[in-house]
Amino acid sequence: MTKQNKTKPKRRPSLRTVAKHVGLSATAVSLALRGDESIPLETQQRVAAAAAELDYNYTPRKPKRSAKALRRLVYVVNDYGDQPVTANPFYGYILQGAEQTSQSRHASLSYLVMSHKYPKSKPLPAVLTQELDGILMASPYPRAIIERIRRESGRPLVLIDNAFPGTPYDAVLADDFGGAYQVTQHLIQLGHQNIRMITGYTQNPEIPPSFKERARGFHAACADAGLALSEPLIVPNEADPPFELEKMAEMEKWLEGIMAAPEPPTALFCAADFYAVAVIEALEKQGLRVPEDVSVAGYDDFEIARKSQPALTSVHTYKRAMARTAVLLLLDRIDGDNRPPLHIKLATQLVTRDSTGKRPSG
Repeated sequence: MTKQNKTKPKRRPSLRTVAKHVGLSATAVSLALRGDESIPLETQQRVAAAAAELDYNYTPRKPKRSAKALRRLVYVVNDYGDQPVTANPFYGYILQGAEQTSQSRHASLSYLVMSHKYPKSKPLPAVLTQELDGILMASPYPRAIIERIRRESGRPLVLIDNAFPGTPYDAVLADDFGGAYQVTQHLIQLGHQNIRMITGYTQNPEIPPSFKERARGFHAACADAGLALSEPLIVPNEADPPFELEKMAEMEKWLEGIMAAPEPPTALFCAADFYAVAVIEALEKQGLRVPEDVSVAGYDDFEIARKSQPALTSVHTYKRAMARTAVLLLLDRIDGDNRPPLHIKLATQLVTRDSTGKRPSG
């Protein structure tokens, strides 16, 4: 039995192989192959010829990236009395989304609770003027406060759930016009023709522009369906917001007057879920069934919408996605993005539940 001679696989040449062949150090060969000016041209040519002869392919190492400095962001939100801040059913979710995105993008995020009525004579909190790279402002701050913060901080700023026409600020919002259009269209498709919208004070500076957009969407859907246009029913101050017992009692009185009209509405679209839940309770106290007698829809798809009895038809807003979009835009601005100011609107989604049904016959 004859033994077969196994040939060892040929070793691939290395940088050191070339260096030994030309009698230079590995460092000098590396510099020569890179065309470094410190190596004479003649030597560079000699090294290149040796590398070709030895079938050595030189691939320069990619320079190590220097670690990007930690970007410091501040999330500013109005004081709505929530403890902790993350308990707020809207801006709390946005804060959570901003924290998650910041962590994944090598940025730190702190938050500041600051009143919409912050005094002009009072210095801004130090967190807004010292050692920061960018600011997220959530909730409908007045224009004067935003301009002051932008001016005194000198840092990029992105608005969330707020916008002003013709201003040089980036803004991220939900498509509230589209969401209101969807839910109104849903009620129209169920056969309702006498639909009223219930909202808060749309002229109040602390009411988000989103409420105005929801009113526009409601009107547009009614107009497109050929329905008579009606102004939103504005909850009176003594009943708004209807969380306390006294205010809830006023809400019941106010709504009783609306439903006592010769031709009461068969469907109510409320600009926020908390109005809708209060409306359902008030209607039931009047002996009206939801949705058999009156359909009720809300907006924002808060947890109370799912827990309501009956479960509330609402419009879902992608709060964490709004936060992610705002953080990424702010980081781009910090890194030098000089595009014109952007107003980004995220789509909404209609969620139909048990509180809406077909128009009652008769």
